[in-house]
Amino acid sequence: MAGSEEREGVASCGDGAAGPGSSGCAIAGIVLTSLVLLGIAALAWVVESVKDPRRLENGSSLGPGGTAEYADGLSVTVSAPSREPDGSYRFTITYDNDADEPISPIGGSEDGVSQYEISHDPLIVRAGKRYGADAAAPGDLNWANDEQVARKLLPSLEEGESVTVPIHITDAKRGTPVTVEVEPQSAGYREGANWEFTLD
Repeated sequence: MAGSEEREGVASCGDGAAGPGSSGCAIAGIVLTSLVLLGIAALAWVVESVKDPRRLENGSSLGPGGTAEYADGLSVTVSAPSREPDGSYRFTITYDNDADEPISPIGGSEDGVSQYEISHDPLIVRAGKRYGADAAAPGDLNWANDEQVARKLLPSLEEGESVTVPIHITDAKRGTPVTVEVEPQSAGYREGANWEFTLD
C-alpha cells in the first residue's frame, strides 16, 4: 500500500537507519549540545559575577612572607622582618594591582597610615596581636618612617602597577608581637587582611 511504503521510507532518530531523517537527527543533536554548553557557560558567568571581587581568596589572617590575594587580582605581600645592627627592624609591604580598576592603597590622604589599633586606617602597623586580643600599648614600638610610607602610597595604582614600601620599626624589644592591618581603598567595601609576627 502507498501509505505503508511512505512510512518505510522515513527513518527515525533511534533506529540507526541512514534515511532522510538521519541528517536532521544529527543537526538536532548538535543544537542540543550547543545549548547545553551555552547554559554551562552562562551559569559560570553568573556565579563569577555574584562573587565579590573585593573579597579575599585565601583568608584574612597571614604570617610573615604571606600574600593576601583578592578575587579581582589585587595582592598585598608583607615580608618577614629583619633585625638591623642598631636593634631596629625592617620589612616591606608590596601592593601588586592586577585588577581592572585603579587601586588606592591608603585612599586620598596621607593620614591613611597609623600605628594605633583603634584608628581603622587603610594601613596600620602596631604592637600587639591581631584583632586586639591582647594588644600591646602603642609605645611598645615606633614606626619611624610612617610619613614617608604614606607619601609613597598616596598615588593610585593603575592596572599592572605595583609599589613596595619599606617599614622601619624602632624602640621595640625582641619578642614584641607585631600586627600589620591592610584594607586597600577602592570603589566600595574591600575586605581587610592582617599579618602577625614576633620580632626576634
